[in-house]
Amino acid sequence: MEHFHRMVKVVDPVKLERDAAQQLAALIATAPNAKVGETQFHVQRQGREIDFVIEALINNRRSRLVCEVKSDGRGQAARKAIDQLETVMGSAEAGDVSVFIAPYITEDVRELCRSWDINYFDLSGNCRLYLDGLFIEKSSGQKPPAERRELRSLFKPKSARVLRRLMRHPGRAMRLRDIAELTDVSIGQVFKVKEALLAHGWLDDDSNGVFLTRPDALLEAWRDEYETPEGEKAQLYTPLTGAALEEAIRVALRSEQHPVQAVLAGFSAADWLAPYVRSNTLQIYASTIGADYVIDALKATPSPKGANLVITTLVDEGPLLDPHSPALGIVTTSPVQTYLDLYASGDRGIEAAEHLRQERLQW
Repeated sequence: MEHFHRMVKVVDPVKLERDAAQQLAALIATAPNAKVGETQFHVQRQGREIDFVIEALINNRRSRLVCEVKSDGRGQAARKAIDQLETVMGSAEAGDVSVFIAPYITEDVRELCRSWDINYFDLSGNCRLYLDGLFIEKSSGQKPPAERRELRSLFKPKSARVLRRLMRHPGRAMRLRDIAELTDVSIGQVFKVKEALLAHGWLDDDSNGVFLTRPDALLEAWRDEYETPEGEKAQLYTPLTGAALEEAIRVALRSEQHPVQAVLAGFSAADWLAPYVRSNTLQIYASTIGADYVIDALKATPSPKGANLVITTLVDEGPLLDPHSPALGIVTTSPVQTYLDLYASGDRGIEAAEHLRQERLQW
């Protein structure tokens, strides 16, 4: 059973507010044209309580930083804080600016803040502050260890089965039990994936089930933490070429079988989904049975040197549960799986992945 780690440790909210206020005030004070004044905690505005307000003088002009602090800088928690700031800023005076603060603010939330003209500041080295006469923007370029652990857990093989299924039709609602049956994953595991996606603000649910709301953000997070599927790789040589090879591939993949036992992967999948970079090596993911089908159909023999066929016999057969058929008799990994594999290969693979994304992953 895969486990999800909390991204942020349980912290004392009062201490978090005090630390945030001190660090933010210290940052502003580093500017030669700025002086920091009084900090007021738990200020009432528009019938709402704001965590704190920092007074500052920028070029002798008064500014107030209206700050809302959350212990979690991800989707749902961040959106609540932003909504709170939007409400209280309805009565803003000249010089007032809003600031969302958390121990760590994820990149997609930072982008959301920028698009809504909300300032942000986190305790991990990321900030964007627009004040009258002062602009500070910093990026640490690092995710805290807890954030990386949580994401890696989300993208482990069993959880990845759920993600691939949801990403087939992101806006289509599905019930958890249906997802569990289609992916051969326990209902408990599906529920944990749902909760993790909700926390990031990538998924929503209603009476019809769950559905993705930000598949692009999910795809990019997965891409950045992606690990290629584990499996035994066989380096082989097939003497077949041209039309004879293509016909043998159709026989080898046996797309009429359920479940699918072998699929084209990587650049070989991309050749059918969104051709961009030609590869002389045929890449295939397979089950143990599927690997035998492929070897027989392609008349393949072991070839440590000069191999033109690589079969990966998968430890977890998740990628085989979400096949794609771009042509009669041809079965490939899904566009999402193909994108991830291409991107992980680097160099031209990244270019091929982005081309595939433009052609096949526009939600």
